[in-house]
Amino acid sequence: MDRRLANIQAKYERVRERFTWRRHVTDNGLTALSPVENQFHEWCMYFSTAVTMESIFRLLEGRDIFFSVQHLKELSDEAKQQYPNMTAAKRLLKKLAYAGVLSETDYQGRPQYGLRYCVSGLRSYDLDNIHHIRAALYELRRVGPLLAVIRISKNYDKCWNTGEVYKYDPKNVCGDSARAPTHAISVISFALENGPFFDCQDSHGVTFGSGGFLKVDVTSFKELYSFRVVEVFGDWTD
Repeated sequence: MDRRLANIQAKYERVRERFTWRRHVTDNGLTALSPVENQFHEWCMYFSTAVTMESIFRLLEGRDIFFSVQHLKELSDEAKQQYPNMTAAKRLLKKLAYAGVLSETDYQGRPQYGLRYCVSGLRSYDLDNIHHIRAALYELRRVGPLLAVIRISKNYDKCWNTGEVYKYDPKNVCGDSARAPTHAISVISFALENGPFFDCQDSHGVTFGSGGFLKVDVTSFKELYSFRVVEVFGDWTD
């Protein structure tokens, strides 16, 4: 067991499951989490960002909404040109802080005057720092789901219709482990089961994992972000 895992387990050794948004219903009767999606090929970042933002907005505002995945893809393409040295997740979230995304209802394939939904209070966490992990768990419970990026090894494909905890194996990747594939998911809870893990909403449909949800060992995470979602009204035609 590596030092990071040992520290986390020592801190939470008496905890089975601290908190989950999985079956949460808001005060006005809305299911907090968005439905499990079945993503397009290599679109995990846009689908997971959308469902994370949607869930946070329902919890904060008590209103149902769905964001345009296509618009998120366009924003990501723009951000790649603006911030070429950032990771895909970080540059998209940075872009969303000032550009905002349109809802599915409002998206028309072009800029327009009206409502967009921006990320605010963005924070990234150092997963080698127990204090950062504790802060992330606090935000998970206080605000809503977190956006995460995990490392992918070949055993990830064994998660179809299983409830097993996925753990990244650096000796079992396609190509160079230093450039291991990654995957974006939405974190909905923290728990212990032979070690600490995050329960996550994935985007491969309901036959993946356990009804579309996947348990991921803490050491498999590469990036982790918390934020809020706010409505911004303005002229977006420039």
